[in-house]
Amino acid sequence: MSVVYAVLCHHSPRYVAELVRALAHPEQAILLHADAKAPPTLHAALRDLAVLLPNVRVVDSVLCSWGGWSLVAATLRMMGDALALPVRWRHFCVLSEHHMPLQPPAAIARLLPEGFSFSDASLLPAMDRDHRNDLGHRFLRHWRELPGVGPFAVGPRTVSLAELEAFRLGSQWVVLAREACERLWAVRDDDSLWSPFRDSLVPDETALMSVLRGLGVGKGLNVRRDNQTFLAMPDASGGFADDDVRAARARGYLFIRKRPARLPPFASALLASFPGRPVLRVFPGAPAASEDSRVRELADRLRGTGAVSVAPAGIGPLCCLEISVAGQAKSLSVHVVSHDFATFKVLLAWRRPFDGSLAPMWLGGYEATLIGARLPGLVLAREVHIPDVPDYGFVGGDDLARHVGTALAVARKLSALVTSFAAAPRTALRG
Repeated sequence: MSVVYAVLCHHSPRYVAELVRALAHPEQAILLHADAKAPPTLHAALRDLAVLLPNVRVVDSVLCSWGGWSLVAATLRMMGDALALPVRWRHFCVLSEHHMPLQPPAAIARLLPEGFSFSDASLLPAMDRDHRNDLGHRFLRHWRELPGVGPFAVGPRTVSLAELEAFRLGSQWVVLAREACERLWAVRDDDSLWSPFRDSLVPDETALMSVLRGLGVGKGLNVRRDNQTFLAMPDASGGFADDDVRAARARGYLFIRKRPARLPPFASALLASFPGRPVLRVFPGAPAASEDSRVRELADRLRGTGAVSVAPAGIGPLCCLEISVAGQAKSLSVHVVSHDFATFKVLLAWRRPFDGSLAPMWLGGYEATLIGARLPGLVLAREVHIPDVPDYGFVGGDDLARHVGTALAVARKLSALVTSFAAAPRTALRG
C-alpha cells in the first residue's frame, strides 16, 4: 500500500463522499475522522462509506474545536490507526473534507518519493517579522480549550528564545513518510515533548512539525519545505475558481482547498476524468442546524441580567449568547458560550478594530488578549479579563448569572472609556 489519506471531517456528507470517491484506490487507504459534535448525518455517512468501499475506515471521534489541541489529538489518533493497518504504506496525507485532489490517486502515489515528508513549517530565524510575532504570540500565554468551542487565554507564560527557536510554524496539511509517523507515534505519550503545545494557540500548525523537526524526534529524516496543498479561499478572496485549480495543478500541488459548495466546471471535469472512480449514491449536504432547546432555556434564565440575543443555529458553538444592558458601549459585549452545557465561558469582548498587534493590550486596568476561538462577530476581537470572574471565566452553570452580572458591571464601567476614545490612536487605553 502506498498512501493513507487521513481526512478530518466536520460538516458535509456530500463533500466527504465526493473526496472519498476521488481518492478511492485498491492500493491506498482512507481514514475518516468525524468531529464528535458533527451532525449525526455525517457520522452515518462515514459509516456507510466504510461499508460501501474497501480500504475506507472510520476513526473513533474526538470532540474538536478550531485552533485547539483536540485537532492534534485527532490527527495522532488517525496516525495510530494508520500504523495499525495490516499492510505497509509509504505516506500519510492529512486532509480535510474541503480538500480536492488535483491528480488521480495513482499519480499522487507516484509523485511522492519514498522516504520524504512534506511540510512548509519554518523555524523562527527564517521567518519574517509578522510570522515571528505570530509564533511568539501563540506561546505568550497559556491557552485553555473550551470543549467543542476553542481556546481562550488563561494567564501569562514565559517561553525562552531558545525554546521558540526550536519550534516550527506552518500548515497543518502535512504529508508524512511512514518513518516520520512511526517516530511521532512512539513519543505520543511523552509529555515533555507535547506539553508546550497542549496549552498553546492553534497547535495543529506547530506541534507535529516542532516535535518532529525542532525537538529532535525526526533527526536524520528527509523533510522538504513544500506544502502539497494549495490554499484557495472562496469566502475571503474569491479563490477556487477554475483558474486557481489550473494554476495549482500546473505548479505541482497535489491538493487544493477550500472547496466551495459547487465546484467550478474545470474542477468537476477534472475529478470526472480520474480513472476507476467508484459509483456511489448521492450523499446529502450538511443539514440545516436547529436550535437546541437548552439554548433557549439558558437564554430565558439569564434575561434577568440584561437583554439576551442568541446567535443563529449553526453559526459558532452550540450555545452562543450575547448579553447587554442599557448604556453599554456597542464595542463591548458579554457572551456565554458552551458546547456541552457543563462548562461555560463568560466572556467580555472588546470589538476594537484590529491594528495588527498580537500582544496583550490594556483597557482601563484590565488586560485584553485576542480571542482565539472563532465566535460569531468576534474574529480578531479581544477578551477583557476580569479578575472577579474566577478561573478566567470558565464556570459551571450554577453561578452563571452571578458571573454574567459581574462582567456586565465591568462593561458598564469601561463603556465611558471606550466611547471617549472611539477614535483613539492605535495604543492601549489606560484608565
